[in-house]
Amino acid sequence: MNIRTQYLGWLLLLVLTGSSCKKWLDVNPKSNVTEQKLFESEQGFKDALTGVYVQLGARPYYGKEFTMAFMDVIAQNYNITSNFHNYYNTIQYNYKDVNTRLKIDSFWICGYKAIANINNILEAIDGKKGIFSGNNYRIVKGEALGLRALLHFDLLRAFGPIPAAGNAATAIPYMTKFAMNIEPSKTASEVMELCMKDLNEATELLSVNKTLVNGVEDGFLSYTRNHFNYWAVTGLKARISLWRGD
Repeated sequence: MNIRTQYLGWLLLLVLTGSSCKKWLDVNPKSNVTEQKLFESEQGFKDALTGVYVQLGARPYYGKEFTMAFMDVIAQNYNITSNFHNYYNTIQYNYKDVNTRLKIDSFWICGYKAIANINNILEAIDGKKGIFSGNNYRIVKGEALGLRALLHFDLLRAFGPIPAAGNAATAIPYMTKFAMNIEPSKTASEVMELCMKDLNEATELLSVNKTLVNGVEDGFLSYTRNHFNYWAVTGLKARISLWRGD
């Protein structure tokens, strides 16, 4: 009875304040910014790229499953013997298990979702070059290109052929546009070539800021060891070269 009374009270309040309700509903939450507004300022681009880093740090991806959990389990880095353990079916390579399947699907979804957000940044940034100060245009674009290569390479390692099987087999799509279209899958060799193309451009862009710094006035330029910086790009180029036997 009390719940119903409260409900009727709120309903009456909404009716009485109907004229102002629409205006209240039209206010954008602070965490929900339209793309057009987001890319009107340098800070908007920084926030968008920071959002990608936050995505990648989530538990379904690099925050847990794609590094020290699921991936380490299938690499047999843990000793799991109890069939009640959360990763028992995973360590048995039972990929038909529902929970195992959900984790695998999440890698694909999280990876390409982050890539889509990166592509959105890259498609907008060249047209807004004039709003950036200092070297920030080069840094934001360079990090975005480096992250796009990283994500595609890790998806290739997870879902593509092993190097011993050769690199001519069809592997994964390499997405370079922010669109709903599903691109056809490319061979492992083609994926790595596109990774290296992105990384070479990132190397040139990020060469303006090779020094790693900690706390500075610009929060985005602080603690750059945690960014996909010039040295991360260089390291990934070496990893891909080793992977393809170069």
